[in-house]
Amino acid sequence: MKRYRPMTLMGHNKAVIGVDMNAMSRRMDIMAREADALIELVDKGVIKPRVDKTFPLEKVGEAHQYIQDRKNRGKVVLTVSGTRGSS
Repeated sequence: MKRYRPMTLMGHNKAVIGVDMNAMSRRMDIMAREADALIELVDKGVIKPRVDKTFPLEKVGEAHQYIQDRKNRGKVVLTVSGTRGSS
């Protein structure tokens, strides 16, 4: 993993920032507003998420291992086949 020097980042007016998504899950008002803003940016083509690999939901363990092994260079997406509640 690449290492960053905080003083070098600050000298270039850059930062590394993290968010505790568990804590944010208790603030659904903020999460909903931010999700809407992100969806709008994706719809406008401003943000173009890079999908590295897709896995069927049944292979969620393999998907998790793929991420744990640091093989992904983009988003890992789980796909769902069929329709909920269909018989």
